[in-house]
Amino acid sequence: MRQLFRIMMFVGLIGMAGCNSNNEQKVTILEKYASLPEEYAEYCSEWPSLLESVHEIVKSYEMVKEVKIYKGLVELCPTIEFTKDIDGLSAEHRLICQKVKNSVDSTRVALENYLAEELAEMRFSLNDVKDYLIEDVTESVHYLNKGTKIYYTIKSEGQLTLKIHNTDAKTTLKTYSNKSYICDSMEIKNSAIYLFELLPKGGVYVDVNIDARYAEIDHLLNQKTVSRERVEGKANDFRVTKVDGVKMQNLFEEPRKFTLRSQGKSMFSGSARATIPIQIPAGTTDLLYSLRISTNEGSRSSDGNFDENLNATYKEVKFMGRTVYESKERRTSLLRELLYGNEPPREEEAYCNVFVFTNSAQAKKFQDGAGTTSLSYNIDLSLLGTQSCNGRIPCNGMRTIYFGFENERFRYSNYLWLEVVAVTPQTEYYKYIYRVD
Repeated sequence: MRQLFRIMMFVGLIGMAGCNSNNEQKVTILEKYASLPEEYAEYCSEWPSLLESVHEIVKSYEMVKEVKIYKGLVELCPTIEFTKDIDGLSAEHRLICQKVKNSVDSTRVALENYLAEELAEMRFSLNDVKDYLIEDVTESVHYLNKGTKIYYTIKSEGQLTLKIHNTDAKTTLKTYSNKSYICDSMEIKNSAIYLFELLPKGGVYVDVNIDARYAEIDHLLNQKTVSRERVEGKANDFRVTKVDGVKMQNLFEEPRKFTLRSQGKSMFSGSARATIPIQIPAGTTDLLYSLRISTNEGSRSSDGNFDENLNATYKEVKFMGRTVYESKERRTSLLRELLYGNEPPREEEAYCNVFVFTNSAQAKKFQDGAGTTSLSYNIDLSLLGTQSCNGRIPCNGMRTIYFGFENERFRYSNYLWLEVVAVTPQTEYYKYIYRVD
């Protein structure tokens, strides 16, 4: 009964009566099939009024030629099918059912032929937007079958460029440069994914209308959706985009681990201070570091993962579609975002002082025990009483910097793990690949 239910549902949706409401005629129909087994009698008795409803729907469509009704008829057509098995019935009952089946089949075939003839006159909307603001490259992507004809009209307040691409063949089929009005059509020569790309000059409001005239009804019934994915590309790839990005280089093969003795213990052995020189690779704009401070000398599984975590975060940011590194302000924002969420675990009782020196002589004096009040260090980058943390150091063409670490606590020693990553600008390329879902 599923196909009967679908017919009645469609009839109801367009506001037409699905079954004849004349009680006398209904009784006559039921009496006509009364000799059939009960389930066949009910099944066959529904068809005459339902087929009449199909004819009424076609008449309604003829009057208005609405796409909505046409698409409803296209979806309805395959459901007009007699599905009962009549082989096990008596000869008399098979003859009755066969007449109903013939009526159902002839209605479906007639409707198929009619819809095929009408298809040549129908246009189906693929994209229809009004007064839409675009400020950057905007796409409309569709899978189109061979033989489809596309009609497109684009109006804008300002100038824009329209490009039509076959993304499968990686070819640009048409380009309309610096236009405020475009009205044209194109026949699709190959089944593929097609991309309509709008490139505005600044922010402009546009009206976009793209219609399709299909060559076969099956193309209407089985429209395919398209998804896209942003991936890394090469300089000569089709429709590749060049952006300013970053390269991150881990400066230590493994975390630099060292101990700061307490002030009390350092009187007898070891030191409450440590100095770590950092050789800065050529072209580096920033150093990113992770410092874990603990009162326990045991390592953690997260130690040594700083560069890997930074690169994973960077990849997420990059493939959100943003140009990530095109200015000093944006660079600072990016690096701050990379550091956020990648902080080392903190311990409440573990802290020390961190000094950043740019002069080797000053760093040596620190290591030799000179008072910090007499030393020259970068006060903006240095930290007093810090717990585990990460941070950024702008390099400004420097070749070497020195981290100076000091434990001021009298009783407790500190254990430190330091990881440092050098950030260098580089040109990167990305593109979109399109797939049929």
